[in-house]
Amino acid sequence: MRHQKTDNRRPCDILLIHPPWFRLQDSSLTPYPVGPAYVAAILERAGMDSLVWNGDFDPDAPLSVGGTNILNTNAMTRTHERFLARLADMGDPIWQEALQIVKLTQPKIVGLSAYSSSFKSAANTARLIKKYDRSIITVLGGIHASIDPEGCLNSEPAFDVVAMGEVELTAPALFESLLRKRLDPAALEAIPGIAFRNQGAVQKTDRAPVVDNLDEIPLPARHLLIDLDRMPPHAFQSLYGFRGCPFQCIFCGSFNVHGRKARIRSAHSMVAEIEMVHKEYGTRYFYLCDDIFLLRKERALQFVSLLQQKNLPVYYSIQTRGEMMDMEILRGLKKTGCQHIAVGVEVGDEEIRKLIKKGNTVADMRAAAEMIRGAGLRMVGFFMFGFPWETKEQMLKTARLMEELDPCVAFPYIVTPSPGTELLAIAQGMGLVGGDVDLSSFHHESPRMGLTEKIPEGERAQFIDEILERFARQNRRKIRTDVFKRPRFYLAAASDVGLTSSLPKAFKYMSTVFTGR
Repeated sequence: MRHQKTDNRRPCDILLIHPPWFRLQDSSLTPYPVGPAYVAAILERAGMDSLVWNGDFDPDAPLSVGGTNILNTNAMTRTHERFLARLADMGDPIWQEALQIVKLTQPKIVGLSAYSSSFKSAANTARLIKKYDRSIITVLGGIHASIDPEGCLNSEPAFDVVAMGEVELTAPALFESLLRKRLDPAALEAIPGIAFRNQGAVQKTDRAPVVDNLDEIPLPARHLLIDLDRMPPHAFQSLYGFRGCPFQCIFCGSFNVHGRKARIRSAHSMVAEIEMVHKEYGTRYFYLCDDIFLLRKERALQFVSLLQQKNLPVYYSIQTRGEMMDMEILRGLKKTGCQHIAVGVEVGDEEIRKLIKKGNTVADMRAAAEMIRGAGLRMVGFFMFGFPWETKEQMLKTARLMEELDPCVAFPYIVTPSPGTELLAIAQGMGLVGGDVDLSSFHHESPRMGLTEKIPEGERAQFIDEILERFARQNRRKIRTDVFKRPRFYLAAASDVGLTSSLPKAFKYMSTVFTGR
């Protein structure tokens, strides 16, 4: 029996917010925000009352897949200046919507989650909350909070507490303390993994412990999402079963939150979540967000075996590294409904691969593409452009490699030296980024990124824009042909998104497939 959906707009003690960011760029991040949903689940298990608001959810806006529009890959790049203007305009309706949610739920505490690029959006939301009711305590979490807790508190007085690292083990104690003793420094000092103000100075406690056994965490509290009744099955598709990465890619900062030690949920736990979400929310297509699904062969084979026993009418896709392909696993994935294997190809030049510490080769990518095709699966590729040392020819090699590999979907990302990464230190050392950076422009769709010193600044944006359009053409071409080869899958995916129940939305999507607009 499916979960009874409600709008969940009711008073609560704790409101967890994913602040609007994609929506400021005329897009929608429909899937639920995983961090706040996990915290809500932990609080619910501890007997605390919380709700989650996804400020990026808009059922009428174009869907962002993988942080971009795969059919119009430069859409967000071209709206960047409008995004910055809306971010600076506190009269924009989106901020009034956020304030209305706070008024309806009347929380005592608001937790906000932010990446570096969405830090200002979280700050805007916190300021609105404090202007409305200064007694509401605000807590900032997420990757940027873990990277620069002092900077978060020093730059934004509207934040009361910053939570660093993995918060599941400490969230109950933190929120209970805030509910009972509010911002009492003596009480906060006993809670690991936080930063707060004490007599005007920022005080940090010891680092919070990581979760060793991911199976012990309750499943994300999808049922506590505000506007649950408006969300299509697609909103619940994302599954997370992996934390910590042992690899050293210079552009990735996830280790700031999860560390380098890989911790993986059991196959039993992952399959149980798929079964629950399918039965309760009607989701038929799942995306397994593990960075390296094939890191442990035994667990991957067990996942295949368990899913085969369940015989669920679902489809799914996974992510992994190109050099980890295993034909036995790939064939098992194919039998149980797997559609795509997503691989971080990144770049097509071997010299650049070594500089970014990718740890594998172009030959590995070609072999991966061949094995994926051999198993009857489709490849999805992630690509990057604009590393500090890249020339135009090296970037074109990446575009040509994409066309050679011929992935079903190709995601192009503009290189971003994000805070907390080795890449940022390199870019600053080369004079490409100053010490005082505008975090709002630090994301993979920003035309202000791709800070290669090999291309004059005046030529850089246009050149990258032309490469992005090559990717959009590839994706549109592949979908036009692939939809006839896998009609059942595309029908299920379209139903999950809500296209089958909305003719105008379906027409608009198909128009983009064929025209790019």
